[in-house]
Amino acid sequence: MMIFNCFFYLFFIQIDNYSLAPLVHWRNYGKDNKYLLKLELADAEKNPLPGQTTDVSLILDNREPDLFTFGGTPPPTLPTKGVTVKDSEGNYKKCDAFIGNKDWEVPLIFIYGNFRDDYFKKFRLKIFGGNITESGEQIGEEVRYDDPIPGVDEQGIIGAIDGGLGQEIGNLNLCPDKIKCAYGIELAIWDRSIVGSVRGYEFNTYNHGKDAFVTFDWDPTDC
Repeated sequence: MMIFNCFFYLFFIQIDNYSLAPLVHWRNYGKDNKYLLKLELADAEKNPLPGQTTDVSLILDNREPDLFTFGGTPPPTLPTKGVTVKDSEGNYKKCDAFIGNKDWEVPLIFIYGNFRDDYFKKFRLKIFGGNITESGEQIGEEVRYDDPIPGVDEQGIIGAIDGGLGQEIGNLNLCPDKIKCAYGIELAIWDRSIVGSVRGYEFNTYNHGKDAFVTFDWDPTDC
């Protein structure tokens, strides 16, 4: 009990140093759904103090975002999961070549996503390869669950299932400055879950995340 009192004494007089210190570290691996935590204060004899209780409702989510395969007619010739690329006719082009044209303003590469999470937060697209810098180039802005984007809601891609068509989440044209080479697109997804870890007195948080990739060739001959 003396250690307990000492901790709270230090907490209140050194709030900046201990504001991230947890009272309890609950290892809830594998648990999901709704829970109720109750905090009770007691005296030195462990007798509950009247009126000194509080309840906290929370939802546990220990699942990462789900990535789904693509299907449709014509079906993809190569397996792809989470993200893929198609041409303007809706044909899958993973590991296939896109041919540039003189109209640089017209999108040639259409990016589709097929993923979901009960507590989806946001996704980001990047392109790598060719004469792009090693860190890649971001495609458009990050898309959040509350952005008014067609085909995306609070659980990710609307209608996402294995063997589904997914939804278009981006497009681009690599004319005129991207060289003939292989390129890849990275889809990074995060959910809204608060994943916690304790180190010493500090409680650190981050979100579940998952990446998916698709590659293709680019030929700028007609740019």
